[in-house]
Amino acid sequence: FALAAFPVFAASAAEKNYTELAKQVARVIRQILFLVIPSMIIMVILRAQMVRVAYGTGKFNWENTGLTADVLGILILSLAAQCIMLVVIRALYALQDTWITFWVSSLGVLLTIFVGYFGKTHFGLIGLAGSLSLCLIIQCAVLWMVLRHKLGSLYESSILIALAKISLASAAMALVAQTVKAPVASVVDMTRLWGILSQGLISGTLGVLVYLGVCSALGLEEITLFWESFQKRWLKVKVMPEKIEG
Repeated sequence: FALAAFPVFAASAAEKNYTELAKQVARVIRQILFLVIPSMIIMVILRAQMVRVAYGTGKFNWENTGLTADVLGILILSLAAQCIMLVVIRALYALQDTWITFWVSSLGVLLTIFVGYFGKTHFGLIGLAGSLSLCLIIQCAVLWMVLRHKLGSLYESSILIALAKISLASAAMALVAQTVKAPVASVVDMTRLWGILSQGLISGTLGVLVYLGVCSALGLEEITLFWESFQKRWLKVKVMPEKIEG
């Protein structure tokens, strides 16, 4: 999203149309939240299954699976901030302001080192993962404030309204996915790779379908844009000419 939106950002910045630039940034962020928020939740719910499918062989026992899944769950918490940060950085690049991103990123690295050392010393790997997520969220917030200061507004009200609808749909998705896990586990063999994979796929698929259904019922604009993009990219039907010349 950030790379694809950069030419649009640059065109608005070149015309000094900062209102349109702010609208474009808000629109891209809403689309990112529409995809990232449910992805974060479904990955947190199914993190143990993901880890077990990817690494659950050899000497990688269930204790290792639990620790890795916990670390993964904490790292996932900063996923939305990382995605939003990329958009904000591209918007600042479009405004030809690269130094502020350099300094914020540099200070963010230093902050991550110090906070990470403290977290690792006192809380182990969980503390290290939490420190990394926290510093990324702080870095995103600082860059957001810088961009907002330059543009005056980022149409936060439209983002919050979309976020509320996305959160409600994500909660319904989480409830379904978490509820389905136990019945599926009672049917499949959870000591086998195919059983763990089946549990994750079935729970995740039903959860995503519920998410899309609730978003559609709430009239979320982003799901319409997503469906139109999906139709153009994957369901595009080419009309063959009635007559071939030559």
